[in-house]
Amino acid sequence: MCHCSSLIVCVTGYDNSLSKIKIERALRQHFSSCGRLRDFDISKKFASAEFGIVGEDAQDKVMELDGSDMGGREIHVKVTSGAVTAVHTRRYRSIPNRRACKVQRC
Repeated sequence: MCHCSSLIVCVTGYDNSLSKIKIERALRQHFSSCGRLRDFDISKKFASAEFGIVGEDAQDKVMELDGSDMGGREIHVKVTSGAVTAVHTRRYRSIPNRRACKVQRC
């Protein structure tokens, strides 16, 4: 059974002094085991990057990288769209949409 996921991921904590090309290259290398990466949006102003990932068990793989080291910095990963979540019977937490990362920049 395939557990393919299509996610939008927001990452912070990387070295923002690098060029956008070098940041994208580092993120591609760091997240390559999670699936196919696409549609990078890197904000130097907010020091955050947003991109799509498609792959089998992508959400689990991406979240394993939360708090990991990338270039000597601890990165923080948040799935902003496409996440599979459990809904608690007493409270409901909505999943932030892609726009949330653009407005709040993680």
